[in-house]
Amino acid sequence: DKIGSLEVGELANFSIFDCEDYRELAYWFGVPQVHSVYVHGKRVF
Repeated sequence: DKIGSLEVGELANFSIFDCEDYRELAYWFGVPQVHSVYVHGKRVF
């Protein structure tokens, strides 16, 4: 399987958020914090 880890040659699905601590995601729920989104290793947002 090529999905599920961040390694060279793997197809990654992940999001990067604009916050200093992961707990801010719940605190600021509803406020857009997405920096970028990658699907199958390619940036889509």
